[in-house]
Amino acid sequence: MTQQEIQKELALPLDTIRQYEKAGLLRLKAGSSDYVDSDIQHLGILDTLLKAGFTPGEAKGYFDAETSKNGSAEQIRMLRQKRKQLLDTIHSKQ
Repeated sequence: MTQQEIQKELALPLDTIRQYEKAGLLRLKAGSSDYVDSDIQHLGILDTLLKAGFTPGEAKGYFDAETSKNGSAEQIRMLRQKRKQLLDTIHSKQ
């Protein structure tokens, strides 16, 4: 799948996809210009994490945790921590 096809499927601007690539947040296979299903899933999760308030570094850490021994537990911890931060922000504005 090309960037243009992904743009339509995920409703992401091409500039956003390119920014993610330049920042090293997408794992395209070397020399490939097409995305496979796992790339598309990764991109969708990445976009969701960033929209939820993760920094690019935190999002990278989230994906890096996939390959660690306690990866799922670490990802859940990161999600809970971000949820708490978001709820604290919401409550402070009320």
